[in-house]
Amino acid sequence: MPDERIKSNTGNISDYNIFYRSAKRGIPFWWNWGAMNCWSLKEWQDKTGNDKHSILAEPRFEDSAGYDFHPADKSPAILFARPQMSVATDFDGKRRNDSPLLTAGPYEADPKFLPGSRPAAVPQPSTISFDFARPMPEELAVLSDAMTRELPAGKLANGRTGFLLKDVPVMNGSPPTAATLNRNMRSLRMGISRNAKTLYFALGLVNPGKGVQSHCRITRQDGTVVNLKWEAGKNIGPSLGKWDGKLGGDGKDAKTEVGWQSRDGQARIFLAAWNNDNEWYPVKDIEWILDDDSATVLIFGVTAK
Repeated sequence: MPDERIKSNTGNISDYNIFYRSAKRGIPFWWNWGAMNCWSLKEWQDKTGNDKHSILAEPRFEDSAGYDFHPADKSPAILFARPQMSVATDFDGKRRNDSPLLTAGPYEADPKFLPGSRPAAVPQPSTISFDFARPMPEELAVLSDAMTRELPAGKLANGRTGFLLKDVPVMNGSPPTAATLNRNMRSLRMGISRNAKTLYFALGLVNPGKGVQSHCRITRQDGTVVNLKWEAGKNIGPSLGKWDGKLGGDGKDAKTEVGWQSRDGQARIFLAAWNNDNEWYPVKDIEWILDDDSATVLIFGVTAK
């Protein structure tokens, strides 16, 4: 908990907990190892502002005597905690359910105990709709033609049209289109407002110059801002014409590689991946900025996993 002597504790809070003590014994609450004592949950809530949504209740485990602490049917822990107050996977290594509320404690509830007996979510990439797609300009007709003929386009698992880049689904039209950053439109922002462990970007680069061609600003709900940069000849190459095929210069949380290339090697789409170091804070929005207005950057789609 926050302690003025320990800066790393700043901002920590406690909430959405279930407290229980057998035989109706009281539960004392301490602030920083006895710095302040509260003798009831209400006193703790009133004095500290913590645990406003926490309760006193028997948690109901499958077999507490046998040390099986999975929540039993009708446990008050089921659909009790908010995602921001939990972790991505439970103690068994399984993904938490997709409900707006999760099970409190180390284990997610068995799907048969959830309302409607919903099946457990299958962890797989899920596409974010990209609403800014535009027809490609005429100078990109060669790339558009190659993609129309050779891209592995078709129906994705969610029934929408798109294509796969290294098994990552990218939602797009047929024939594929892309939002275009150039001197006429130097920036583009799209709202995300969802949790993501990894974001994948399908990109293209035309008329590469020197230095940084563009960068992407990712803003998370907690205020964290991450900037990804694409620089011709270092971590991205041209999408049309000859290219030496070498990439480098990515940061520890991002990677760019060729996601697709035409049979003649003259057209390609790049796939960039960014790993979120705290996936329980939703990604708020993404903004692309063109740094070199002599270049043209294509954005085909975004996928979240």
